[in-house]
Amino acid sequence: MNFFYLHAGFMLTATLLLLAGVSVAKFWRRKRWWLKAHRRTALTGVATMIAGFASAIMLVSLSGQPHFGPPHTWLGAATLSGIVLTPVLGFSQFRFPAHAAAIRSVHRWSGRLTLIMALITITAGLMLAGIL
Repeated sequence: MNFFYLHAGFMLTATLLLLAGVSVAKFWRRKRWWLKAHRRTALTGVATMIAGFASAIMLVSLSGQPHFGPPHTWLGAATLSGIVLTPVLGFSQFRFPAHAAAIRSVHRWSGRLTLIMALITITAGLMLAGIL
């Protein structure tokens, strides 16, 4: 199995799901169903990105290369951290209602920055693969 294509497929799918989650929150907030759709698409994106990360570990392990060599790997680790942090913040605003407004603001900025980081990481990955 070629783990490169598996990794690229998972990460592309995850980024599109995260983009859909942000879009739902941004453009369909007035609909009754927006929060359920936002949670489902975003959490599916998180799970898919974790699967992409696991396939990257297999890809690098089989190649014999160091795990954290090129910038793409470091950017990917930072993006994955944001991918995990953002939903934690999203759920925390319901757990701590006294701080909901502050947590919501950080959650929104974390989501935006994480999506931007994902796009930067994809670009670095495409450059590493020689596609760009």
